[in-house]
Amino acid sequence: MRRAYADVGELGWSLYLSAHLRYLGGGMVLTNRYALFPGCNVVPVPACFDKYKDIQADMFGRCGVKNEEIEKCFWDDGWEVRLPGDTWNNVYRGEMTFEPYEVKSELGTGATVVFPRCRPAPHNNRNLSERFYSELVGALGGNVVCCGAEGEAYHIKGGVDLVGLTDIQDLIDICSNAKVVIGSQSAPPKIALLQGTRTFMVGHEKARHTVTENWAGTEVGFYEIAKSKYTTLDSDDCIEKILEFAK
Repeated sequence: MRRAYADVGELGWSLYLSAHLRYLGGGMVLTNRYALFPGCNVVPVPACFDKYKDIQADMFGRCGVKNEEIEKCFWDDGWEVRLPGDTWNNVYRGEMTFEPYEVKSELGTGATVVFPRCRPAPHNNRNLSERFYSELVGALGGNVVCCGAEGEAYHIKGGVDLVGLTDIQDLIDICSNAKVVIGSQSAPPKIALLQGTRTFMVGHEKARHTVTENWAGTEVGFYEIAKSKYTTLDSDDCIEKILEFAK
């Protein structure tokens, strides 16, 4: 039986595992997000997990699937895996080392990068409207790049649309080389902050994303709204604040 960590959940939770393995000085990890695990013995996620790949990621696992079931799936394939099921503010507590990731290209250099998040249910509660992002990109003008995973982000006209065209290393490079990054609270803006790039977030957990999980202490703007108000955002006021920050 081979013992390993499994990175098969949400990108934001991959950052915790990545930092934990940095703290440990390495380890074996089953993942397709290779760039997040420098110094580790990385193995692609085995085919035994394919039956879950079309189910929405949730924390370290998949929506509606018990961690124990996923662990057994890997166990039957010869891998001893344990998936933490804790809350974000308690997982690997005191055993994480956050450092910027290696940049390997000039992709996104000088751009204003927008992450027009649009995740399916049950993670759609933090989606801002497509209209908001369209108006934002139009107001920003100039060198605007939109990024995100296919099926989890809007395709916005008016900028360079890279939605569905980037991998994790591209994401790291873009977040590192950008002039400024903009998005609702989610993993990509957190990566930008970790890489030292000025970032503006829209969300309901200001302290978490500007202090607690702003691991590099990067300059950050935040437009705070209630958890239930993402779809009724005051777009004009929010865009005005973003434009002031992005000057």
